[in-house]
Amino acid sequence: MVKERLQQLGYTSVTEIMARGFGLSLSDQYWLRPEGSSASWDEINCFTNAFPEEFGELMLPHDDSSMPDIVKKLRSSDALLKLSPDAALNGNLPKRWRIEPDGTKVLVKAGRASCRYQEPFNEVVATALCARLMGAREYASYALEDNGFAKWASVCPTMVDEFSEFVPAFHIHASSKVSNDQSLFDFYVSACRAHGLDVLQAVEKMLVVDYLTANFDRHWNNFGIIVDTETREWKAAAPIFDTGESFWCNVDTGQPFRGYVSEKAGAVRPFARDIDSQLERFCVDMSWFDARMLDGFAEEACEILRGNPFIANDSGRIDKLHQALCARVDRVVRHATMLRKGVRLSGERL
Repeated sequence: MVKERLQQLGYTSVTEIMARGFGLSLSDQYWLRPEGSSASWDEINCFTNAFPEEFGELMLPHDDSSMPDIVKKLRSSDALLKLSPDAALNGNLPKRWRIEPDGTKVLVKAGRASCRYQEPFNEVVATALCARLMGAREYASYALEDNGFAKWASVCPTMVDEFSEFVPAFHIHASSKVSNDQSLFDFYVSACRAHGLDVLQAVEKMLVVDYLTANFDRHWNNFGIIVDTETREWKAAAPIFDTGESFWCNVDTGQPFRGYVSEKAGAVRPFARDIDSQLERFCVDMSWFDARMLDGFAEEACEILRGNPFIANDSGRIDKLHQALCARVDRVVRHATMLRKGVRLSGERL
């Protein structure tokens, strides 16, 4: 879809749009100034200024009848593309930035037919889960937006501002070499610690959330740190975000609802090919965890997911989701309990 709509505008990729414009983003403060331009950051940045929303609107699903008007408008003005932060967005799902009536900038993400349009609902369930387990600043909060049948979207505010930026873990990995005796987990935690930032508990929380949600897409670009744009200080672990590809949304009801193993040897999500194994391998403290906070979570999750008719009307799917979630809650609780007793679930003494 994206490729086809870019071709209608006369572009081959979003990278080409960024290269011809200012390369603006709502994740960081890096930008491009085309040769001959006198533009300043204060004049064009999307954090403190309004920005055109037509390009983002084109990228999201909508009625085909409105497309010619949007394409015509975008072709009529280079500024509509050059000043848009939407070209800097990446990932598997259709998404756009939008300015709310009160001026808040929010990210709007749609779902895919191949996954029952479940991803926006998953984000809302993950938000409910995070609200049970951690403080409000430790996760991005998503709300569900209903734009009509099969046009659901998740909406969340920006997690950085003009004084901070998100640095993906991928860039931390690319900036240093992993020693032969280090796991990727140890490398990441050590790299952050070397800059005065302790992310151990934050990573544990992320892995627990990913286990409970059966998230299969925690790659190195959707977790990381927040950095001060002026001092370059590593301020905090980034809030947990982007948990839409989860809850077995890509699995048919007749198939087992199990964990995920990366298909390629070089692919890790994020620290091991066997995604479920990360709970026992790397969550070795869990002192922050309160099992009581998960009481009723499986029921709450299923109630939210039931709002999607592709799930609700799929015979047996809700019951199967409930059973799988209860099993995952039980495993996390048992893991935390055994850690407090000094024993891992494998029986190994700590």
